[in-house]
Amino acid sequence: MSDVFLSYSRKDKAFVQQLHAGLARLGRDVWVDWEDIPPTADWLREIKQGIDAANTFVFVISPDSAASDICYQEVDHADKNNKRIIPILYRETAPDTLHPTISSHNWVIFADQDFGTAFNTLIKAMDTDLAYVREHTRLLIRAREWESNERENGFLLAGKDLDNAEAWIANATDKSPAPLTLHGQYIQASRTQQQTRQRRIQLGLIAGLVISVGLMILSIIAFQDAATQRDIAQDERATAYAFATEADIARDLAESARATSEAFLPQVTLNISQNIFLNIYSGANNSSTVLAQVNGRQTIRVLAYDGGNWYYVAYGDDLENTGWITTQDFSDSLLDNYTPPIARGTVPNVVIESR
Repeated sequence: MSDVFLSYSRKDKAFVQQLHAGLARLGRDVWVDWEDIPPTADWLREIKQGIDAANTFVFVISPDSAASDICYQEVDHADKNNKRIIPILYRETAPDTLHPTISSHNWVIFADQDFGTAFNTLIKAMDTDLAYVREHTRLLIRAREWESNERENGFLLAGKDLDNAEAWIANATDKSPAPLTLHGQYIQASRTQQQTRQRRIQLGLIAGLVISVGLMILSIIAFQDAATQRDIAQDERATAYAFATEADIARDLAESARATSEAFLPQVTLNISQNIFLNIYSGANNSSTVLAQVNGRQTIRVLAYDGGNWYYVAYGDDLENTGWITTQDFSDSLLDNYTPPIARGTVPNVVIESR
């Protein structure tokens, strides 16, 4: 942005240079075209952008500027954009030859006046309500940029900047220059966009919250399921342990029973040569004529069959020899009287009955 745009005729260049020098000494940024070149589309666009970006439009009144078509266009653009316009009279000019906007404004008289006095009057007029005027210029530049970019949302105001713009336009009543319709459209579009953005953010937050709650619920369910599976696994391990324990107990019982059986029941070894010998023992056997040494039972009967003969070994309280037992040959008829009966041909080589 610049502080002032100087519109003048090239024939008044010496005066404008003096004016420019005074403004520069005060640190004012001045937009002035020193080039005497034919107007083109690009040149005119640059001129208009310079007017838009200036806080104050100063028009140097003279017969030559009144007759200049370019000066007329510059004034017309400044007027249409509600720029602060300060006409300064350098040379006497017929009012009816001027742009109507110039005629309707108060002039700062430089003609036949002390330059310093007139210059101070100009500075005072330029600095009146300067903050408001600068905001007018700033928002106009932003609004023009937005408009030239097909009103793209990316060029809209937001946040504190939007708040300040709304406060500015709300306090613009009876201010000069008045805001343009474009100012209002730009600020309203900015507010609408911000509200839309805020709604999207709120919806996003709500959606995020819903997703978070859903994930939390799923996590709880997963945790509970994991706990359930863990409990099931523990129960299965406990059951397996119980079965294993029972199996161990059963195995121990079987081992105990087998040990007991080995301790109290005779073992049988059948040797077949010319005759069948039964060696029934629970201890050492040192005699070839001794067939069995049996302990711990009241009555034990052993039958052996070699394919042709049956052999009978008995041990009991009814026998005279209660320590060592010999075989006795008996006929097949004894088999019929044996209780329980023994079926021929199906009797194993050794049958042990113990009771």
